[in-house]
Amino acid sequence: MVIVSGQNIPSVALFAFGDSNFDAGNRKYLTSATLAQNFWPYGKSRDDPNGKFSDGKIVPDFIAKFMGIPHDIPPALKPDADVSRGASFAADASAQQAFVISVINRLKYNIVMLYSSGASKFVVHNVAPLGCLPIVRQEFNTGNECYEKFNDLAKQHNARLGPMLNELAKAKPGFQFTLFDFYNVDIS
Repeated sequence: MVIVSGQNIPSVALFAFGDSNFDAGNRKYLTSATLAQNFWPYGKSRDDPNGKFSDGKIVPDFIAKFMGIPHDIPPALKPDADVSRGASFAADASAQQAFVISVINRLKYNIVMLYSSGASKFVVHNVAPLGCLPIVRQEFNTGNECYEKFNDLAKQHNARLGPMLNELAKAKPGFQFTLFDFYNVDIS
């Protein structure tokens, strides 16, 4: 969080990570399939089946309200989502692989945009073992042990990152990259 004084920038934002209990609707942006949570009875307490796995609000919505955020936090994958006060990056477990693919595709798109603007040399690091972050270990009460579900998510991402960069190196003349293995440096 960055706080800039004197410019009416909110001093608090909430970013949620997790499973379906925290999914604000990201799954519907990861698939073209018809999803049950987009229809009644989901959202029935607000007459708004919006992709959440609840009958209305989810835990981050209540926390956001408590923090003074004037609206529910949006799904991070929603096009044109206003994330100035936070966003949910959570997705139900069956959507994790689709989420990883979506992140890799977005990264590829951004790298190609930079390449098209004249950049040709890139340093990219993979994702660290997210399950070993102190806040994650605290949240999931794992003590000194890492939360392996998050590490598995990072491993899925990292397994797709190198091949994507190699594909760009073959397809784009002059494209060069260095991939820093942040996952294994951090876990050692």
